[in-house]
Amino acid sequence: MEKSDEAMLPPTEKGEKSKIENLHLDPEWLNRKYSRGRGYWADNQGDDEEEPTKKIDLGTRRRRDYWSALGHLLISLILLAEIVLWIQVMHYWRYSPRNTNLFRILLPVLLPCLGLPLLAVIHSLTRGRLSFKLGLLLVVPPSPILLHLVLLYRSLARVDRDRKARIVRISGLIQACLMSFPLILVSCHTVIVSILEKNSVDAGLFHKHIYENKLQFAATTISFLNLVIAAYRYNERLTGRPVAILVGFPFLFSNILFRAIGFSLLFSLFESSWIALCLGIMFGMSAISVQLSSNYTLCGKMFRAIFGDQSENDEKKCSIFSSLLLSIGGVLLPVGYA
Repeated sequence: MEKSDEAMLPPTEKGEKSKIENLHLDPEWLNRKYSRGRGYWADNQGDDEEEPTKKIDLGTRRRRDYWSALGHLLISLILLAEIVLWIQVMHYWRYSPRNTNLFRILLPVLLPCLGLPLLAVIHSLTRGRLSFKLGLLLVVPPSPILLHLVLLYRSLARVDRDRKARIVRISGLIQACLMSFPLILVSCHTVIVSILEKNSVDAGLFHKHIYENKLQFAATTISFLNLVIAAYRYNERLTGRPVAILVGFPFLFSNILFRAIGFSLLFSLFESSWIALCLGIMFGMSAISVQLSSNYTLCGKMFRAIFGDQSENDEKKCSIFSSLLLSIGGVLLPVGYA
């Protein structure tokens, strides 16, 4: 290879340098300092200086996401319709001779506005700083509608919304567990009591109750829809769209439907001791599943040591408070399996 390179160069006398060695490379352009708005190619292009181009921060500004904005708008409308319909049901029950206990509706309606800000403040304390900013957004009923409106604006304004999206998924799931699920149980309890009014199952009484309480049926449907959407957004956040729609959504729909029917029968037909026993068993199973699913808990380490599982994953360490909330949520809804 060296001989072929020497054959391509012109012959030179002894002591004379080749033309390539005599070529003078001016390194002046390497040491030259240029202004912030001009490049090195614009150094000798005349005295007319152009204005520096405006920089665009591509790290924080994104493309407008109209689908996400539409999703947050629909969820906000569902939350607003749910609370309005249940207030109408409570107003109708006020003059009904059968349903006199309005506290069963009033308490679940107010629970998200009280529980979500408290959980937000506790979460800020676990991070080492007391903050009420997020809690104030969660006070306004129907909570967390203000967070959805903030994400709606950020989706159209091309602003980063990843952190707020995680918060709104968790707060939506908690709202569904505190408000939607208890209201579904109250509604199903009234239906079961009306059906068994004559100590026998009468389908005619069921149709009569649905006809006389149309607002209750509409409010229950909206609450069930909110429950399914909240569980879907929390569990299927890491799943591909086709698998989430074809597998995840039917599983959540059927699972939540049967759980609502089962809890309604449990609270309507059984005594308090049996109800407490059943809830205790379900909470124990949910807590064990949460402990076994983590690599940092004692149960998880023992389980992997027994079965020889040495796989490693990028898992964040879960606090005891988060594990407790996930265990309670697992009693009502299928959460955390993803």
